[in-house]
Parts: sequence; C-alpha cells; structure tokens
Amino acid sequence: MSIDCPEAEEIEQKHPGALDEIAEEITEHLWDRDRISEAEEGEDGYVFIADIVQMNACNHAFTGTFWLGGVEYSFGAENGDWNGWVWREISADKPVPEIDYKPTTWALQPIDSLISKAIEKGQGKFLVLKWDEIASREPYKSLPGKYGYDRHFQPGLKVERYWKNKAAEGRFKLVDQETADETRKRLLAKDANQ
Repeated sequence: MSIDCPEAEEIEQKHPGALDEIAEEITEHLWDRDRISEAEEGEDGYVFIADIVQMNACNHAFTGTFWLGGVEYSFGAENGDWNGWVWREISADKPVPEIDYKPTTWALQPIDSLISKAIEKGQGKFLVLKWDEIASREPYKSLPGKYGYDRHFQPGLKVERYWKNKAAEGRFKLVDQETADETRKRLLAKDANQ
C-alpha cells in the first residue's frame, strides 16, 4: 500500500493498520460488485464505492466513502500492477472526488535518430510530410489503435514488445499523442527559424 496524500498519513498515525483493512474491504467490493458491506453505514469499516474506472485489465481507479473512528471519509484510490494500491485522496471535509483519468491516445512518430538528423540538416518539414504520408498507410495507420486496445485488455511485456517492434519496422516509435504533437511542432519550428 502506498500513500500519496497527507490525510492518509494522519489517519494511519491515529489508526495504525486501519487503512490496510479498509483497502482490503474496498478490493473485495471491486471484485464482487454486488457485495454489500458487512458493517452498517456509520460503523467503522463500512465502505461504499461511488465510481470505478477500469484503466486497463489490471488497473482501476475508484472513489467512494468509508467510516473509521466515527468519521465518514471520502476517498479516491487506485489499485493494480502499475503502482499497487495507492491512496490518492482522503478527506473528512470534502465530497467524493471525481476520477480524473483520461486514457492515453497513442500515435506514431519517427525514431529519435531520424528526428535528430532532420533538425540538424534543417529538414524538419520534409520529415513531417514523410511521417504523415507513411503513417497514413496500412499497416501503420491502425497500429496505434491496435496497440492501445491490446495494452488495455492484455497488458504486459509481450504486447509492448510486439507492437513496438511493428512500429520500428517502419522506423517509427509509439508515443502518446501529446509527445507526437510536441515533436511535430519542434520539427516545424526548427525549419521556420532557419
């Protein structure tokens, strides 16, 4: 269990081990959505899950409330193979937080050596045109979507290697859309400055 908020540290000091028990109860609710908390609302150990977002097959973000020491706390947390269990937010004063998870949109961009050469030679615009032309054809056109799908439903090293090798065949690499947009701007700006 990892704590990413000061309120959780305070609770852990007041009630040693209690957050581990609450985390276990929440996890039980995640795997059995029809499960009803054994404790009554208002009793220590009562858990209510308000929202669950599946980030991929192994990772979830969730919000809700729990009771501990006669106080109702709202919380936001994550669990999965990325970071394990992480308390992101706990508050006795605030309403249940919103989950602010946006799935990554994947894109292709040229490998780093092509980008460096284009910048060095002042050929950024040419590389962008070539990048757009090749990336608009199969098999590269659908590659980011297939990668994102597999990464969501069957995350793991095999999926990562497979799709990254497919991208490398066309001298591309898979990056998030924001990184690809920044690279494009950098290539075009470098040409404009020369």
